[in-house]
Amino acid sequence: MLAISNLRFFLLAFLLVLAFPLQVFTGSSIPALFPYFILGLIFIYDIVAFDDFKVRLSFRPQTTLFLFVVLYILIITASIIFEYGFVDPSLIDLISSLVIYIFPSIFYFYFRKNASENSIRTFILGLLFASLIGAVFFIFDTYVKFVLLDVTEYAKMSFQYSLDKVNEVRENVNDTRVRVRDRSFGLLESHSISGAWVAIGALICLSLDAIRKAIKPMAIIVFFGFFLLIGMNFTAIVAFIVLIVMFEFRLIIFIFGKIPKLTRSLIALIFSIILIGIIFFNSIDENLSYWILYFVEMQFRFLFGLEGASVTQGALLEPKIKGFLDSFFSFNIIYYLPNIRPEFKGGDTGIIDTIRTFGYFFYLLFLSGLLVFIINSLIFLRRGNKLIDVSNNNLEYVVLSTYVLTLIIIEDLHYSIWSAKSILPLIFFCLAINERGRRVVMPPS
Repeated sequence: MLAISNLRFFLLAFLLVLAFPLQVFTGSSIPALFPYFILGLIFIYDIVAFDDFKVRLSFRPQTTLFLFVVLYILIITASIIFEYGFVDPSLIDLISSLVIYIFPSIFYFYFRKNASENSIRTFILGLLFASLIGAVFFIFDTYVKFVLLDVTEYAKMSFQYSLDKVNEVRENVNDTRVRVRDRSFGLLESHSISGAWVAIGALICLSLDAIRKAIKPMAIIVFFGFFLLIGMNFTAIVAFIVLIVMFEFRLIIFIFGKIPKLTRSLIALIFSIILIGIIFFNSIDENLSYWILYFVEMQFRFLFGLEGASVTQGALLEPKIKGFLDSFFSFNIIYYLPNIRPEFKGGDTGIIDTIRTFGYFFYLLFLSGLLVFIINSLIFLRRGNKLIDVSNNNLEYVVLSTYVLTLIIIEDLHYSIWSAKSILPLIFFCLAINERGRRVVMPPS
């Protein structure tokens, strides 16, 4: 049973993931601040209740990661103040940008030292519970759009909420969310973010030893892979498959000089997901299988520029890459500095949009820092031969954070999700628990 004192962390996780539905129902952006309000109350309670809290909250740099996070805060804060304080003055945009890009770092500063082990695990279980709610709605919304040929009331409300935020009419925006026989957006801001949270739910299950012992990893992969297939968010599907092949089937061990035997298991996994999907779709409506395969085919045509695609990935990337190269080699300082916007919208050229947001120099700085961080985590786990064995709580944290950060980086190659109100705090949370996990004595070689 969860202790009453830890339920606040469950609520914190729940509101972090599902703040957008609350925004839709209330017609306000205020619910997006609820997680920070709760975390603020937790901070105040800990200061009052624990004598050593101020010591544990010490901001004296102790790790390279700490300095990395502080550097991020300083760079982004300076960019926001310069942009909305001097270049294009706007108090609302300034505050909004600080909330979106800086507030999430609070999760790092709290969870790196101050949260108890039970609180962290309760928070992770809250994330899992919220992701399952989103996964179930994916199925329901897809069923309504493809079988009943209708649109849910929630989809209509969330679409109208999005229109009101940008003060636009339906004819001027992407109305996929409220079109029948088109992919579901799920409960969250976009189908990519909803799909990512389904994948994150799977990664949580694969990272926690208690769940792996109760449910076979293959069953977890098939279960969540089924939800992803129904949701038809192919960015999340591809990123999830890459992660599973790399980590669960140990292809990543190739980096350390050994290629594992994974072919039969991988083929069995893919066959199981497809077979279960076909049986399920046909049991509901035979046309559903047709539309699923149709969208899969169109994604392949889009990606590889095959005949029949209305637009291709290459056609979208070509002008942006050309513009990217032209601006890069112009050596104009403006292109090397961050260009932070309150509402970052990643499209089908996510990585280019992310580079534009951070500027060339700082993008390379942050990306290389994260990649080094992930590689060091893998080396840490490999030294103890613990790439998948998560029987130690601290190693669970390292595995989970490595999984999630890798997923987000892979997805950014196509569609950026990192700036979502539920994802950026998760990134800082992962950095915090990874630091905790690697603070223990190094596993024996």
